[in-house]
Amino acid sequence: MIFKKYICWLNLLIIVLFDQTFSQSIGIVYEASSLNTNNSVYNVFTENPPKGMIKNIFFDYSGFLSESFQMSLRVGYGWNVYKMSYKGSGSETINEEDTYGIPFELDLKYQHYIEKDSVFEPLIGIGGGYYHYTTKDKSIYNDSSEEQKYITKGFSQYIIFGLNIHLSEKITNSIRFKKIMIHSISTKYEVASGSYEKDYVQPNGFNDLAISLGIFYTL
Repeated sequence: MIFKKYICWLNLLIIVLFDQTFSQSIGIVYEASSLNTNNSVYNVFTENPPKGMIKNIFFDYSGFLSESFQMSLRVGYGWNVYKMSYKGSGSETINEEDTYGIPFELDLKYQHYIEKDSVFEPLIGIGGGYYHYTTKDKSIYNDSSEEQKYITKGFSQYIIFGLNIHLSEKITNSIRFKKIMIHSISTKYEVASGSYEKDYVQPNGFNDLAISLGIFYTL
């Protein structure tokens, strides 16, 4: 398991980064539109490439390094499910795709209240992550079936911006946007004619802008 492989390093990072922080918080973050699975494979070799955006749910552990700078460490679970069926001319075609994996992220944010007594706190930051997703593609045509497996993994650098909303002294909500800038994410998979690898293709503009909603509790 990937999580077991890196758990010791995660514990070390938590101790080193957050032991002397001003305050700490834990939270749950749901992120939509993370990576487009259709941009991860060779369309020329796959009749029905995976479709849809990967969703992630993160456990977040954060600590302030100073009054306005906060560092966050996240580990999560990502998934995407897609199913297509077609019936016609006495035949039936079913295509099922199941993507799942574990993302890790570490980022540094600058955040500052709009006014001294305001509950709104804009933020901007930069971070990096490692992502490892597996996609299982199953195609069924009448009584025959075919399965393919894709492994998408790699590192990325991203920018984030958003807004914290402090509901109380202990509870904070957030809405954040993330855009991958530089990455080494690629997909490896095998077909009948051989093994292939393709770099992840970033959409133009803000088409790959991920949005996340989180809730945090200050320790």
